Amino acid sequence: MKAALVAAFFCDFLIQISYFYQMQSSIQISKIITETLQDFWGYNSFRDSQEDIINAIISGKDTIALLPTGGGKSLCYQLPALVLEGTCLVISPLLALMKDQVQQLKSKGIEAEYLSSELDEAQEEEIYGRCIEGLTKLLYVSPERLQNKNFLERIDEISISFIAVDEAHCISEWGQDFRPSYQNIKNFRNQFKSVPCLALTATATPKVIDDIKLKLGFNQYLIFKKSFKRDNISIFIDEVSDKYQYVFDLLKNTNSSGIIYVRTRKDAEDLSYFLKTKKLQNVDFFHAGLSTKEKHQKQEKWLKSNQNVLISTNAFGMGIDKSNVRWVIHYSMPSNVESFYQEIGRAGRDGVKSDTLLFYTYQDVMVRKDMITTSELPEEMKEVQNAKLDRMKQYAEAEICRRRILLSYFNEEVTKD
Repeated sequence: MKAALVAAFFCDFLIQISYFYQMQSSIQISKIITETLQDFWGYNSFRDSQEDIINAIISGKDTIALLPTGGGKSLCYQLPALVLEGTCLVISPLLALMKDQVQQLKSKGIEAEYLSSELDEAQEEEIYGRCIEGLTKLLYVSPERLQNKNFLERIDEISISFIAVDEAHCISEWGQDFRPSYQNIKNFRNQFKSVPCLALTATATPKVIDDIKLKLGFNQYLIFKKSFKRDNISIFIDEVSDKYQYVFDLLKNTNSSGIIYVRTRKDAEDLSYFLKTKKLQNVDFFHAGLSTKEKHQKQEKWLKSNQNVLISTNAFGMGIDKSNVRWVIHYSMPSNVESFYQEIGRAGRDGVKSDTLLFYTYQDVMVRKDMITTSELPEEMKEVQNAKLDRMKQYAEAEICRRRILLSYFNEEVTKD
């Protein structure tokens, strides 16, 4: 009896000691995370969900992070990359976005690199070498590179801390930016089964979330979601016959920075030319047909200005970090609610009141439907695109609170407007 009591005592004692050391370890990790935030980013506290997401990755769990545009997604993988041993592999859809992220990290004194076809063999080997030595904390690659034979051989020599999939909605056929190359990620993960994965996106419906889980091979995982409600953004919709004059009348009375989204490259160039003939010189256009040098110059000019107006197709915006955009105009209706939400979300990222305006006509719907019909997409994908377009049309024509409709699209219940 006495021996049993002694054994029970020691068992309880060992449990308490284990719990004590776990608590001490947790406190120590929390301290390191906070100090890293202060030392490299200059912040004293995290935004909603950021710290929980970071802790999930540090503890080795697959994680989905749903944070609206401007919600601080990048920090959720950049900070744990510094805390953990090895190199964080970041999968990103755009070279311009990779370059921008690496430049910002280096300006903070953080070792980061990207791989692209612009680099020669010697430059790539130098990057691989620094990763193997554990010097580079974040390595950015495109999803296409995951099928590159040399990359697959060299990555085996690198200690990967975790994998971050940026713009994770691109993996889903129900996402607004579906990229077939994102299908490569699940097979690639099989090489690193013990390495956790963080999927980040600003727009994800329940169907997209299910696709992310399935196509990234998530079984046990954590999911964090911040409200998609942006109270500082006002949403207006109007039917306008003379859009050119309407835009000019708006811009001649504003001295703030904004974006006008148009459907085609020609629309971007023509509207820009018209406004310049009206003596509005702080206006420029942007689209995928520009050279890399032109894109960079136009983007940099807009980012550094408090007054510049950029007229663009949807080629502009993903990952762009400009806090003081005061307004966004949709010259024609987007093809889906996700694109609309993500694009208006580029206004007011600093929390200051901002305005968005959507020009809507039934003609926009017919043009979009014709584009889908004449596209080379499989019939199954055409059905998906038409269904999403119908939801966007319903939103634009709604007479009840549109903010409520917008949030319900992302499966968020709204009790108060």
